[in-house]
Amino acid sequence: ISSLFVALDIIYQSIFGFNIIGLKSYGHSNTGFFGDELIAGGFIQNFSFFSMLFIVFIFKNKKNLSFILTVIAICTLGVGIIYSGNRMPLVLFLAGLLLVFLLNDKLKKIIPVALICFLILFKFIYSSNPLVHTNYKSFFQNIMGLMIPEHTLRKDTKINHEAEGSSTLIKDKERLTFPFPGYDHMNPYTRLFYTALDTWKRNKIFGNGIKSFRIDCDKLRGSAIYPEPGYNIGQDMILFKKNRLCSTHPHNYYLEILTETGIVGFFITLTIALLFVVFILKNFKLFKENNIENIILLSATISLIL
Repeated sequence: ISSLFVALDIIYQSIFGFNIIGLKSYGHSNTGFFGDELIAGGFIQNFSFFSMLFIVFIFKNKKNLSFILTVIAICTLGVGIIYSGNRMPLVLFLAGLLLVFLLNDKLKKIIPVALICFLILFKFIYSSNPLVHTNYKSFFQNIMGLMIPEHTLRKDTKINHEAEGSSTLIKDKERLTFPFPGYDHMNPYTRLFYTALDTWKRNKIFGNGIKSFRIDCDKLRGSAIYPEPGYNIGQDMILFKKNRLCSTHPHNYYLEILTETGIVGFFITLTIALLFVVFILKNFKLFKENNIENIILLSATISLIL
């Protein structure tokens, strides 16, 4: 119930500019009840599978109603994630739907229909909402930038060298590789990864503490390379030191664990993950059963896998 409630609140906030208790939208991000923490999409994604499987279980004797309500729930949860502004949770949400399709026989007919309906909604929102369009277009371009070396991209994309170690990518008619003036050709995610390694080196064994990256990365500021005069890059995206970038987190699970909990925390996490994999292999047949205990088990397992 809570994940559906948060999703509806996020959609409400995106439409009216504030949520049901008056918290304002950030424009590109809608956080709902989470205020200045940009985690609403992650919350919905983590608990969404409890919602859809619970609906199937509650209405198991009313197949048509169960089908319709589950499709509506999946679309509502997905749209809530879209409007939250959190992009990776949407990818994980879609991956989770695939896992549900593979592991639960009750949803094998529901998931394809729900996925088609959701993709139609996504296409409509992507085409009609400039903020969503920009958010997901930059997400795709940054991913491509990690996968493909910059010099292999479009030949008509020019690079102007403006200062030592700094350059700006010029927009052509079809694309804008990096949206912030003052960046050189290195991908923003790669910059964050370098910064994460720098902060991890400050305390390799035990890390710097939970949510410390947003503070520690700013402490590493060296000779700054700032954007064009008068351009406000925002507090959460500070360009400093060559090929470094500051954000709220490193945008990589493994680097985040390393920077915040060090090598000790990293190996503890890997040990827990290994035990979890062993648990799944030993109890795989339980996922096929359709009682409330196994519904909870399957939902939790999918969330933890993601």
